[in-house]
Amino acid sequence: MLLLCLGLLFVLGAPVWAEQQPVTLDFGLYALPASEAPNTHVVLMRVVPAPGWHAYSRTKTEAGRPLRADMRLEPGHTPVNGYFPRGEEKPDAFEPEKSALVYDAPTPLFFPVKQLPSAGAVFSGEVNVFLCSAGSCWPVRLTPSFAMSPAEIAKAPGADKQAWWPEYAAAKEYTLAHDAGRSAEAAASDSDKSPDAGRPAVFPGLDKASGIPGVDASAANPTDAVSDWGKTLKPRFASPSLEVGGLLKAALLALLAGFILNFMPCVLPVASLKLSSLLAVCGDSDCRSRRALLRSHNFFFALGVLVYFLFLSLLLGSAGLAWGEIFQKPGLVLAVTVVLFALSLSLFGLYHLPVIDLKMPQSARADSKKGAFLTGVLATLLATPCSGPFLGGVLAWTLLQPMAVITAVFLCIGLGMAAPYLVLAAFPSMVRFMPRPGPWMGRLEKAMGFVLAATCIYFLTILPEHILVPALIALWATAAAAWIWGQWTDLSQSPAHRWIVRFLAAALAVLAVVWAASQQPPRQAAWESFDAAVFAKELGGRNILLDFTADWCPTCKFLEKTVLTEKNLKDWKETYDLVFIQVDLTGRSPEAMALLRALGSQSIPVAALFPKGKANTKINTPNSSFFSIFFK
Repeated sequence: MLLLCLGLLFVLGAPVWAEQQPVTLDFGLYALPASEAPNTHVVLMRVVPAPGWHAYSRTKTEAGRPLRADMRLEPGHTPVNGYFPRGEEKPDAFEPEKSALVYDAPTPLFFPVKQLPSAGAVFSGEVNVFLCSAGSCWPVRLTPSFAMSPAEIAKAPGADKQAWWPEYAAAKEYTLAHDAGRSAEAAASDSDKSPDAGRPAVFPGLDKASGIPGVDASAANPTDAVSDWGKTLKPRFASPSLEVGGLLKAALLALLAGFILNFMPCVLPVASLKLSSLLAVCGDSDCRSRRALLRSHNFFFALGVLVYFLFLSLLLGSAGLAWGEIFQKPGLVLAVTVVLFALSLSLFGLYHLPVIDLKMPQSARADSKKGAFLTGVLATLLATPCSGPFLGGVLAWTLLQPMAVITAVFLCIGLGMAAPYLVLAAFPSMVRFMPRPGPWMGRLEKAMGFVLAATCIYFLTILPEHILVPALIALWATAAAAWIWGQWTDLSQSPAHRWIVRFLAAALAVLAVVWAASQQPPRQAAWESFDAAVFAKELGGRNILLDFTADWCPTCKFLEKTVLTEKNLKDWKETYDLVFIQVDLTGRSPEAMALLRALGSQSIPVAALFPKGKANTKINTPNSSFFSIFFK
């Protein structure tokens, strides 16, 4: 519910946030005196930070991010260079030991433009400005556009008569001197380079002058430069007081984050279903027996939670993995999805699981310690892809610490998640606050089955697109296996017969999962998307093969897998110099439908060849026999 509310707040509030950026830009057009530059105007762009904010100047300093303005003049797309004031030197807001050049008041930037066209022009581009207040920083990207009409160009007031004219001269002098110094420094640096210094930077466009320490364009091995970032990069945070910086704070926040995990969408279905076991225990008539069963059930459920978190800490700490990174394996995600789907089917009575059974037990004593332990493990496994409040900050600090610290913090997360069950184990008398068992529990069980199935949908969204359809087939096979397990066996049969049938059913589900997880993403063939204007222009000038297809057309997909394969397309490209254009009719496209009708068809699949030099000649076929004839 919390995540849903935050999501709605983000969606509904996004337009408001976009309008409240802490900076605005004002524009003006002025004529420079002939003594300065004949027939030249200057576009004044004033940077106006919001009250309490300051913008970093164009000059790179020890702190902050320099302003960047890439402007151009239309028509002609002519780049326009500007003159930038130096800015006021002040201690940085977050690192007072460092100084920065900032614009903390409305500051004019000057862009000289020569020979403006009398018909008018547009001054536009992209401005990246980094702003900070006393408590936070905000990188802002603006795309301003300033239209200058012929009348405004003709009647532009004189720049030398404005109050800011001295600032123009100072900004021009400073910018030219600063840029000349940078050019000289770069030339000196080039003369000192080794023969290998011409190799590209680790990332294009980022070098030593980029302000990112550790990125060395002359590094013999780019990997070495990247490995040094941990020694040179020093991140700073918008709210340092909220960041985790010690074991005590991490442990306290871990306990709270673990407790909240019980209410996350991933875990809630399993945790809710275990209430049926607790309620069944509440119905036991013997008070002493009831308390013993409550202690046993909750203790082993909590033990399953803690053991999994202990295992997870050792795995992530030793392998250097991030929280939830194990779910980058599509096979694991698919396996968890199938298990959840199988559990949801068991709640509807399709079959009975002998170990992990989320159904309400027929008697209080039917709930085993092993079942409680494994259900705790399952609940924690489902929590892994979730990241509730406080958990992200805790893990960001924890997973960079030694193994002992990682294990301690993860056990605190487990204690937080297991806390409700440990409390019930310690004080079983609290069960009197729970409702009495009744027929309503059966209805709750079925409702939770639907919730568990909905959780499967969430896990399906994690899977890569190319595995989605195979995953649905695997779920279908799992449903068939569950039906075979539950309906093809009964107590009148021998144990050997029952277990053979169950083994075959389980093998069907496992093989389906293995097959689905082994599917590889399709290699993209050299298809171009259909564009009516481009197609009409190229018609007759190139050998074009047009393929009409759609996602809802199974025959089209069969044709693509059997005839229009990557190998065939490659061979045809080399032999006939063909251009392959695919017309997608999944959605409505009047132009594509008009072309299809012009080819003499109202259904698909259709493949049409347009030979070079014969713009009015068309060959169309509603089936794949065309290919076996034409491409012998």
